[in-house]
Amino acid sequence: MAIPRAAGAGEKGLSLRQRKQRHGTQVRDARSGRSLRLVDGETKVTDEVVILPAPGHSAGHAAVALASGGETALYIGDIAQVAVQLERTAWVAAFDILPLVSMETKRALVERAIEDGSLIISVHAPFPGLGRLARTQEGHRRWTPLSAG
Repeated sequence: MAIPRAAGAGEKGLSLRQRKQRHGTQVRDARSGRSLRLVDGETKVTDEVVILPAPGHSAGHAAVALASGGETALYIGDIAQVAVQLERTAWVAAFDILPLVSMETKRALVERAIEDGSLIISVHAPFPGLGRLARTQEGHRRWTPLSAG
């Protein structure tokens, strides 16, 4: 359901969640005027893009799974601020609003990435913010960054 322009009037300063409560799953962005569709739960955007719930850093945090040409990638957002948090999922940042949930979310995402051999996209990792996780012979998780070259 698209929101008529008049329905968005007087909503400056409302969060997307507050607009969703007023208007359902589709809201109009105040800056661009474009319609946004808010999602809950795992959501398939296309055959190649799936939004995954990743609560912990915040209740509504999400990750994005990408697939193309037989390769997979996982954009992890703010679920880890340093790579060692991917190796040791019990290490949480002080910024995580739901730290116990964050540990479980990281563990699930990390295990998925290892199982699928996914490239991990992390805005908090050193440039270019890409790497892979694998298991060592001892069974520990090991982060290997990809270089820009």
